[in-house]
Amino acid sequence: MVDETEYTFDDYTKIAKRNHDVKPTVKDGFAISGELTLRVLRKDGSVEEEKLPNLIVNGAFNYLPQLLVGNTNARINTMSVGTGGWDHELGVPKLVMPSDGALFNHYQSGIMTYYGGSPPEGEVEGIQWRTEPQRHTPGHPEYSPFIGIATYAYTFDCKTDTAHINESALFVSDGTMFSKRTFPARVLSFGEFLEIVWEIGVTRF
Repeated sequence: MVDETEYTFDDYTKIAKRNHDVKPTVKDGFAISGELTLRVLRKDGSVEEEKLPNLIVNGAFNYLPQLLVGNTNARINTMSVGTGGWDHELGVPKLVMPSDGALFNHYQSGIMTYYGGSPPEGEVEGIQWRTEPQRHTPGHPEYSPFIGIATYAYTFDCKTDTAHINESALFVSDGTMFSKRTFPARVLSFGEFLEIVWEIGVTRF
């Protein structure tokens, strides 16, 4: 049915105010955060693992709008590690700032392959994504705060006698830093590996 009511200017003003005052029934904000898992693969076959949160740096917020307009060339495709993330004077990891755009002291980088939904069976390195709306429901036995997750993985090898890896970061293909983390050094000997699995998740708030 077509509404043929003749509205006055005051009527339109009241309708606009009413619509403005109505609270949305669905949460329409979203947050993005991430964490990385460090796995040291020793020559004796042992594995040392730790999961740490990261900081999404300011460069990421210049990158995200590009995806909304379809710029797929602005994809995260590089993971790097460094040896300058430790404050020797204070005896703690250096502070990561939102304005950071580079590692303190670069050691090694890896370009990751994009697999879409799932990588080939047995493949650890690369980029994939998944959505888990069912796990986002409070009370779910495997509850996750994330609705969608992008996973980035790369394995770094020690190319010198020893390497003290204490920082890592994700970069967009144009060199813009997306996220970063410093941590106590993982000391690698030649022939040992550091595998990093980095998850960036999106959730509602």
